[in-house]
Amino acid sequence: MKKIVLLFIFLTFLFIGSKAQNFTNIDAGFPGVRYSASSAWGDYDNDGLLDIVICGEPTLGIDTTLLYHNDGDDNFTLNTSADLVNVSLGDVEWGDFNNDDYLDLIVMGYSNVGLCKLYLNNGDGSFTEQASTGLPDVYMGDIDFADYNNDGFLDVGICGFDNNYVFITKVFENNQDLTFTEVSGLNLEGMNLGKFKWGDYNNDGYPDFVMNGYGDVDFVTRLYKNNGDGSFSEQTSVNLHQGWLGDMAWADYDGDGDLDLTISGVGGDGSQRYTLIYSNNGDETFTEEDNIFLPAVSHSSLEWADFDGDGDLDLFIAGTVDAMGTGNYVGEIRYNNDGNFSESEEILKTYWGDCRAADYNNDGYADLFICGYNTEELGVAEIFRNDKSVFVNKQAQDFSKVWPQPAQDFIRLQSTSLIRSYQILNMEGQLVKEGEVNAKNSRLNVADLQNGSYLLQLMTKAGMETQKIMITQ
Repeated sequence: MKKIVLLFIFLTFLFIGSKAQNFTNIDAGFPGVRYSASSAWGDYDNDGLLDIVICGEPTLGIDTTLLYHNDGDDNFTLNTSADLVNVSLGDVEWGDFNNDDYLDLIVMGYSNVGLCKLYLNNGDGSFTEQASTGLPDVYMGDIDFADYNNDGFLDVGICGFDNNYVFITKVFENNQDLTFTEVSGLNLEGMNLGKFKWGDYNNDGYPDFVMNGYGDVDFVTRLYKNNGDGSFSEQTSVNLHQGWLGDMAWADYDGDGDLDLTISGVGGDGSQRYTLIYSNNGDETFTEEDNIFLPAVSHSSLEWADFDGDGDLDLFIAGTVDAMGTGNYVGEIRYNNDGNFSESEEILKTYWGDCRAADYNNDGYADLFICGYNTEELGVAEIFRNDKSVFVNKQAQDFSKVWPQPAQDFIRLQSTSLIRSYQILNMEGQLVKEGEVNAKNSRLNVADLQNGSYLLQLMTKAGMETQKIMITQ
């Protein structure tokens, strides 16, 4: 009898702790990539559908950078006109660096030597390499963009191993002519296999940043505050876990209006893995949430998104829980339903790759791209479609398009009916932004919104339409 009761309790725990499968591998036909592979969603041709670029080392061992056009209906076609440099051990990121409303692309990584190249979007599906940008050639690092000085142009944070065999971490100001100048007086420790992430954690309108990696002699995890005058100050009073070989992600997971920080990796004696959430207290301090237990992983990827459409952010985690090559890997969503993230859904177990959430099919729910080593130590690159019921108002689907999803600095509107005005509400129904449009096509600035899900209400000539949007700065 005792065994039966224990079995019942065990099965009940499994039922509570797991979630029905909501994702489908669409078999997009991408070659598998591994070895610090990277990816980025972006609508490079402004057709309202998110395209994807990936880089890394395929199983056959030839570095590659590939751009795929989203044709709709779960079909992706290789863009053979892009002519991008092939890299591994690097990063790819979209950003509109010349403010022409077309996404440009930065590719950094290893291709016989370290490099960092800016490709300008010509608006016709092709790209032109911009010579002499002033950005350093690096690999084994990371790159991230933000307008840190609020001049309307994207600036660059970058870390990696340069061609003089020196690890660097630097911030570069956009000179507004497609060249960049290093911010002076900012002496940051160089990092091996580091991460650099912008995020306005104190809501003063100036992006701050956090960096993580292996420095000159030890692990490095440091937070820098943007002082608003072109300078930055290290926040030594914020005690973050020291480590490397992981990932970092800003997100307002608790919905209190400020950015929290999640970090993963390995520290201590070199075998102590971790995945930790630091809640933002709203006074420029953070609290480590020691009652939230997440898979402790290195060689990891973290991605926040509202995968179940309930208005709060869930967390996708990928990585290895012990030594590489053991097959003991993680690739799962932890749902933010009970404050403890105890409900999970396994998607694809990988490590030393990348994961990116985006609504590539415009159905109102975040989908997932995942790449890296799988449990058979082969490179994979897969898109998983989120098959939950559509949240988006059917009238909105018929009459208006809203993209990109998720959005960062702006969203585009396209309607068959005149859009008179708009309102953006948070998931509690509070008005956070509104304005006049008086056009069928428009571009809304959302750079001032915090990460999370919102309801966009469009007042059109045909009536009111409501769509869900997601902001990931």
